[in-house]
Amino acid sequence: MIKLWGLYLPDNFIHCLFVHPDYSRKGVGTALVDASIQKMNPPLRLKCVSKNDKALLFYKKKGWVQVVEEGPVSERYWLMEYQ
Repeated sequence: MIKLWGLYLPDNFIHCLFVHPDYSRKGVGTALVDASIQKMNPPLRLKCVSKNDKALLFYKKKGWVQVVEEGPVSERYWLMEYQ
């Protein structure tokens, strides 16, 4: 079962989308992102930790674009956008 997670509908922003490692590469992340897209109106935005190469690649393959890298050096993240 998939539950809705941290969506902030007024800003079309996805908060706290995480997939447990046991469910990695099983379509769970795709299902969560697809459900988010259906619930909100583009453009959608989210933040992705800069060091999380797997997540960045996942989002890029799904059509998300890296807009700007922000945050202090120890906590850098990319603001990403989906049209």
